Amino acid sequence: MIRLTVAAIVLMTPAFAEPPIDAARAASLLLGTTGTWEGTLTYRDYQSGEKTALPVTETVTLLPDNATLQSVAAYDDGPKAGTVYISSLSALNAETGAWESASFRKGDAMETGSVALSLPTAPIDDTHWTVVTTMDGTDGDSPAVIRHTITRDGATLTTTTEYDRKDDGRDEFAFRNQQVVTLKP
Repeated sequence: MIRLTVAAIVLMTPAFAEPPIDAARAASLLLGTTGTWEGTLTYRDYQSGEKTALPVTETVTLLPDNATLQSVAAYDDGPKAGTVYISSLSALNAETGAWESASFRKGDAMETGSVALSLPTAPIDDTHWTVVTTMDGTDGDSPAVIRHTITRDGATLTTTTEYDRKDDGRDEFAFRNQQVVTLKP
């Protein structure tokens, strides 16, 4: 996962309310992504616009509270940086229905985020579904709406990140990166 600077989304729901049904169901699907996943992360370079693919491994663990995911992603960022590790904790906020996370990467400040969860279509089952997250954040130095489309097709998990810059006068999403990983047996 490539981390992007995010600003928290405040969802207007009453205190102590049940999370929206879609958010609760989407969260339960995300909680079912435990295991070790291997594949590629393809991203669009900010300067050249060219796409680059990197091998990635991500290990996802459901913590004993059965509500929090721990994720450790590792990818090779070239000979200068070497292997980069990103550790994250994520969970559903039962009061707001937001999926909240904190991420850590050596040499960087901790990042926190809060995203809205939605199900664009009804899940087929627990291993065949699409979850979409949206949040306000930045792409490069520009304010943007960031959208992650997470699709699980059995043992394959594809996460596509797109952005819609707020300062360019257009209302359209553009490709930022895509991670395609397969669950190891």
